[in-house]
Amino acid sequence: MKKIVLLLFVLCLAATTSLLAGDDQQFIPITVLDNTVKSGGRTHRAPAYIPIRAYYDSISSSVCVQFSYDIGNVDITIENLSTDDNNDCCIDSSLGSVYLPIIGGDGDYHIEFILSSGAGFEGYFTVWYSSLQKNCIDW
Repeated sequence: MKKIVLLLFVLCLAATTSLLAGDDQQFIPITVLDNTVKSGGRTHRAPAYIPIRAYYDSISSSVCVQFSYDIGNVDITIENLSTDDNNDCCIDSSLGSVYLPIIGGDGDYHIEFILSSGAGFEGYFTVWYSSLQKNCIDW
């Protein structure tokens, strides 16, 4: 039992150390939340399944959007809240995944997904350049 606890401690320590050391992480997740306004009806107790995952790619300075399955056309807006620059596009989700460049460099960003069904999802992230000119993100 002691060996198992020690092994788990070492694994957790190694994972924490690599995160704190600032390992180069190419993909950093963006939390995507459901922002669809619901009127009337029953309140669901389970959280809604979100068929979209988004990551900021620090190497290409773009956002990678992945779709779990074909949800039709999706209008995507990436807005730099610091400079009011934005990137609007309509993507066919049957592609599976797409890379979208961010406009305006460092700053606070808002990403919004509007499905053809009217459902909406959104996320926020922050990009900045360190003294080494390396792209970073804060969530």
